[in-house]
Amino acid sequence: MQVQYVVGTYIQDIPMKHTLLLLALLTPAAFALDSSNDEYLGASIDYVRHGLKLNNNALPGGKSQDNTTVGYSLKAGFYSNPNLSWELEYANAGKASQYYRVPNAADDHLEMSQQSVSLSAIGHLPLNDKFGLYGRLGVARLTGRATLDLPSSNSSGSLKATATVPVIGIGVEAKFDNNWRGFAELIQTKKLSFNENTDWSELTHSVRRFSTGLAYHY
Repeated sequence: MQVQYVVGTYIQDIPMKHTLLLLALLTPAAFALDSSNDEYLGASIDYVRHGLKLNNNALPGGKSQDNTTVGYSLKAGFYSNPNLSWELEYANAGKASQYYRVPNAADDHLEMSQQSVSLSAIGHLPLNDKFGLYGRLGVARLTGRATLDLPSSNSSGSLKATATVPVIGIGVEAKFDNNWRGFAELIQTKKLSFNENTDWSELTHSVRRFSTGLAYHY
């Protein structure tokens, strides 16, 4: 829980322009130093914690609630040296929902989903020949959809939101042989805001993923 708190707090303090500048400076060096010839493909099952928040006049008593679902991610990357790799990842965080009790009416319902494509620089710290730690810093393009069903007011609707935000993560990895490695990682991005409609201006969706998976190196 302490690790989750640190990650969640730290990411709020990373200016977007600083993250983009850091990646822009590091990328040319990565390609110039590409001598390890270590490329990989990977996949993971993600345990996703969703944070939904909605406060507006349409849903009196609106509240925030965390939902835990299962998602997945696919990734491809290469090492520019033994301690630095570059990774492109697609992640599907699945769906989360929240019901809002309304007096003398059926519950109103909010459903959220989110996907992302990210590019990250990953720093690796080997502990021994089999195990190591790593940290991720990158940028992610988030795409989310919110759907509201409001029996209390006999209405419904949906919104779509996109944003480019920083992504950070910390993880551990294990080397099984020259080709196969396992990993476990905690990843978080900044929350996604839905502000296209003034009635839903305080609707936000945050995602924190705990990923466990395998990578094949070739």
